[in-house]
Amino acid sequence: FFSGNLVCAMPTFLWSLVFLLLLTCGRAGAKAHIHVVLARYDEDVSWIQDYAQRTDVKFIVYNKGEPLTGSVQSSQNVDIIPIRNLGLEAGTYLHHIVHNYDNLAELTVFLQAAEPTHIPPGHLYPGVTFEDYLKKPLYVPTILVTADMKEVSYRKGYHGFGPVEASFNPCPADGLDRWFNFGPFSYWDIVQGRRIKEQSAEFPTLESMWSSLLPRIPYPKHAIAMSHGAQFSVSRQNIVQHPLEFYQRLWDANQKSSESYTAFYLEYMWWYIFFFDTEHQSPCSLDTAALASHPRWDMSHPELPKWVRMQEQAYGTQATFCFDGIQNGDETGIDCGGSCGFCQGTLAQLQTDADVEACIDFDPGVLTTFPECSSEAVALEAAGCYEELCDTVPVWHCPDDVEPETIEAICGDMLREVSDTRV
Repeated sequence: FFSGNLVCAMPTFLWSLVFLLLLTCGRAGAKAHIHVVLARYDEDVSWIQDYAQRTDVKFIVYNKGEPLTGSVQSSQNVDIIPIRNLGLEAGTYLHHIVHNYDNLAELTVFLQAAEPTHIPPGHLYPGVTFEDYLKKPLYVPTILVTADMKEVSYRKGYHGFGPVEASFNPCPADGLDRWFNFGPFSYWDIVQGRRIKEQSAEFPTLESMWSSLLPRIPYPKHAIAMSHGAQFSVSRQNIVQHPLEFYQRLWDANQKSSESYTAFYLEYMWWYIFFFDTEHQSPCSLDTAALASHPRWDMSHPELPKWVRMQEQAYGTQATFCFDGIQNGDETGIDCGGSCGFCQGTLAQLQTDADVEACIDFDPGVLTTFPECSSEAVALEAAGCYEELCDTVPVWHCPDDVEPETIEAICGDMLREVSDTRV
């Protein structure tokens, strides 16, 4: 926009000013077309600095915990937004959609805030990387439950149940042959049942919430597939196929508790919310006729994974007195303790094996659990173990390749024996 003579006559400092203005405008006009939404409470998010140079990616950290410190705050492609601690990761995802509905990125990745890793302790399926979620819409089903939420199956390769597919595909090439046999899902009845009771739930079942808030998509007749850990990437087109009011209703229902029961419902609904209308099929096109006759676990079968037995011991035998609102049976508190599972509180309240087993994730290939040994954290980490919090109590997990003798040498008398901890 300058004439030739004027351009030649411009002093050097004016050229520098023009260049600076053009560069600033260019940067201001650039817009990341991929947003990574992270639901954070107390997770370490320093891993996102590895992507600091990705101008096409913006990380949006919704922080429900203590303020973040360190270099993450100064990263140009990171926004940190404090929000109320309600609704678990589902509340974070819905908050983002509701508040950015008219300004969504071309692709949005939804994740819990810990660094995406393979299991354990992360939720990535073997063969899948975080970068895969940055390339295109992606949903990887890893858990399959019957529509009545009474039985559960896991995808082979996940949790080390069987061989991983030779080449990764979001859906197993061999259909149900790539899913483990169905078995009892007592965890859902016991743990979700407790949340429903404690929160005076408006929707006592997944189907009741689905029918009320997602009526145009039929509730599955046979099985529901979900991605464990609620991690997926979705296009703008798939999100806006529902009106803003739809997400607002989901968000309103979710914002009643820090551990809202609806968050656990939504973990089973995400695929159907975002992908059903564009793919017109259930995840992985599961053969529902074959599903009806798919083998079930035999609790006495010698090849039954030990973690299944542990879960059933902790949840499957809980009696009706665990839900009657008074302290009775072998409870150590009201509807908790003994065979009714962990009572929230201090380390001193971890009194029995059942208390501890109700507090862990039943990861296979893991030596669990010894909260008393947390004073030896440095040595445990050096041995390859990792820590999780059960309420406020540190609980340690050690992969299968860590010899029990190694842990015994570290923990000594502090290593408590939990029934059949080598799972």
